[in-house]
Amino acid sequence: MELIKAKSSVCEDAPTFILKIPLKIKNLKKDISPEGIQLYLKDEFHITLLGNENGKFLLNYLKKLNLSKNEIKKFYSNIEKDINEILKKTKITPINNFYFLKKNYNREKKETRYSLIQIVKTNLIKKFFKLLKKRGVKINFDFPEPHITLYKQKENAGIGLNKKEDLEKYSVKRFNRIS
Repeated sequence: MELIKAKSSVCEDAPTFILKIPLKIKNLKKDISPEGIQLYLKDEFHITLLGNENGKFLLNYLKKLNLSKNEIKKFYSNIEKDINEILKKTKITPINNFYFLKKNYNREKKETRYSLIQIVKTNLIKKFFKLLKKRGVKINFDFPEPHITLYKQKENAGIGLNKKEDLEKYSVKRFNRIS
């Protein structure tokens, strides 16, 4: 698997770090229907290192340190550089472990989202959180099972997994392969 550089998306309310990857899995269908729910193959794949929930947590922590916006941007830029160095020494291996997920959202408009993910074997997320500690972040994060979302029901409507327990919480069914 060829890796593309890590990219952070730093926005005011939820800074995130994602690792875009050019996933090449042969014979993936454009759509599938696990449990009768129509899902569509994504056109980009990534591993989330820091999702919205943990991103908000980190941003609030940095604000409590009275860092300016420029200092926070520099912090994220330095983390991004460090991650790209770590990537040179880190393997990411997709394994035959797939989960069909369902998550209900109770926002302004209630909705249910579905997706199908593939677990990946990597220590990248652990290395990322060790890097945050090395950079002086003195908080403990829960972090999700490393995975790639292959299919989802709606465009730009994924399911956020922020800690390992979320996989079990939102899992409808587990597969060893998809067909």
